[in-house]
Amino acid sequence: MTFSISNYDKFTARIRSGKISIGLVITLNDLTVSELAGEAGYDFTWIDMEHAPLTIESVMQHIIALKGTDCAPLVRVPWNKAEVIKPVLDLAPAGIIIPMVNSAEEARAAVQACRYPLTGIRGCGVRRATRYGQIPFDEYPADGNV
Repeated sequence: MTFSISNYDKFTARIRSGKISIGLVITLNDLTVSELAGEAGYDFTWIDMEHAPLTIESVMQHIIALKGTDCAPLVRVPWNKAEVIKPVLDLAPAGIIIPMVNSAEEARAAVQACRYPLTGIRGCGVRRATRYGQIPFDEYPADGNV
């Protein structure tokens, strides 16, 4: 991976090293909660769209509030549906959590929603993910298929 807009590299390196990662679940719209999590040194947040009244706009604000910290924003989407997953990925979180994946078919659908063609069905809406053009677009699809 050549970029780390949302601390993906730091977060996955910590997991691979076997260290414990400490995080918290975000269920409030107030982005100060995420800002404090980042400043307090948490490794990740779990921004919960499944069980909290969070909109795509409030999720974006939580992700932005963590920029400049070492905290990785993870987003739990409410459903395993491409039309829900794809716009959340366009916000460039460190990762997403997809609930209720209970079969191989559901797992394949989740992976396809997260990957660009030829291995997936994800489209391009990469303003944040390419850091508004700082990451060359021709490099992004390979890096975005995480």
